[in-house]
Amino acid sequence: MSTEQARKVGYARVEPRSADEDRERAYLVEGGCTAGVYVDDLTGEAQTGVLQALAVTQPGDVMVARNLFRLAPTFSRAQELVDALHAGRAALMLGAKTYRPDELPALSASLGMSADFERHRASIRVRRGVRRAKADGGGRTAKLSRAQQRSLVESYRTGRHTVAELAAVYRIGKSTAYRIIEQVDPVVEPAPVPTTPAPDLEATLVPASSAEVSEIELSR
Repeated sequence: MSTEQARKVGYARVEPRSADEDRERAYLVEGGCTAGVYVDDLTGEAQTGVLQALAVTQPGDVMVARNLFRLAPTFSRAQELVDALHAGRAALMLGAKTYRPDELPALSASLGMSADFERHRASIRVRRGVRRAKADGGGRTAKLSRAQQRSLVESYRTGRHTVAELAAVYRIGKSTAYRIIEQVDPVVEPAPVPTTPAPDLEATLVPASSAEVSEIELSR
């Protein structure tokens, strides 16, 4: 039996309960997926839909997906699915391209190389992040002491620093800084009341002249 005449099972990773899911379902139905259409949430880890699709796929059937993105979240997951189809002697259609069961091992090898490349890139990103953290002064920052928390809150309440600036100074996340600001009641010493010394009355008096004294005496 040719793949055009084979029974087709549709599968797609979609945004559930949205126009995206409606479009993918319509695409698969129009593509002749009379054996069923199964979906999974493309933002989640659950694989209920793909497992159901594999369960109903029989030897000689064709699993249909619009493209590789709709088929699997990673190259390694796609490779696992292709291997399962090959083991079940089923074909795979991605868009307009159909892979017969005997062509699936070559596709699996290609996906495996891409998966290795994907893993190496992820490993490099992690190592770079670790080096960057060490260059910035180390990895995970120790928990702030009570005194440091109060100092952070007092600095924030002066209005001279933003939360982002304080988080960078104390090497904590912005969410942690916000939580400290909401929870901590800083002990703020009252500003000393300025005291003005009593005036020296003798120093402020201007001595009268002898003529002024005579004038005062004559007036009595």
